[in-house]
Amino acid sequence: MTTLIAGSYTIQILETGRMAMDGGAVFGPIPKALWQKKVATDEFNRVAMVTRSILISSGGRRILVDTGLGNHLQEKLRKIYRIEAGSDNLATALNDAGCQPDEITDVILTHLHFDHTGGALNFARDEPLPAFPNAVYHVQRTNFDWANTPCEIDRASYIRRNFYPLFEMGKLHLLDGETEIFPGIELLTSDGHTPGQQHVLIHDDRAPVFFCGDLFPTVFHLPTAWISAYDLQPLKLIEEKKRIVQRVVAGNWRIIFPHDPAIAAAFIEKENDTISILKIDDDD
Repeated sequence: MTTLIAGSYTIQILETGRMAMDGGAVFGPIPKALWQKKVATDEFNRVAMVTRSILISSGGRRILVDTGLGNHLQEKLRKIYRIEAGSDNLATALNDAGCQPDEITDVILTHLHFDHTGGALNFARDEPLPAFPNAVYHVQRTNFDWANTPCEIDRASYIRRNFYPLFEMGKLHLLDGETEIFPGIELLTSDGHTPGQQHVLIHDDRAPVFFCGDLFPTVFHLPTAWISAYDLQPLKLIEEKKRIVQRVVAGNWRIIFPHDPAIAAAFIEKENDTISILKIDDDD
């Protein structure tokens, strides 16, 4: 498990699941002749990916960012996305980090796609209960509104059962734009991947930590033109990526990637159009 320190916060990076997604969808307009030099595929043209969350701790506050795939996906989806048996290990990862579900005070959801919200609820006797009973769940209002009436392209990515019960229970805190949600923790927003995605920036004098969500799902998506077929507004996303990469490099940010199977966190450098990556190794 990789542990980072930023300001007064300890950040533990949790791997919560393993899956695979169609390479053509993951790399969108990029020809396979280019991306297959970087990643291998299985017999169904799928590339291996993971789901990651982070646990942010300081004093009595314990903040979980994203909740992974969960364990109640339909079998059809589990086959499509090659979700490995037993790969939903959010509870195990939290336990390894020294945290129990009832200790979580806040859950920040970058966006409401099923691979980021699947563990937000438990279903006992098919009735939803918050997986983190003492937590407030935070999401952008724009994304919540979109998730309730998605377009035909991304309808399958939003599973209402994963998040709407939280709203009905009064557990969902809807945010309106960028904000410092806690001292030293800022939420940045973007719309290119999906409307109202939010990203977590933990400030630090020397090396802030940035959980980038699906702005850069893997290290291969750092170049501005490398986008996916899941990105609803490609041109807007490209501009958002340019702006954020500039800030990352100038500010010496450490980026945490939510889906890269090999690199959980890294520093990046950019010279002209070339991006180089310095992996941050696991501390064990």
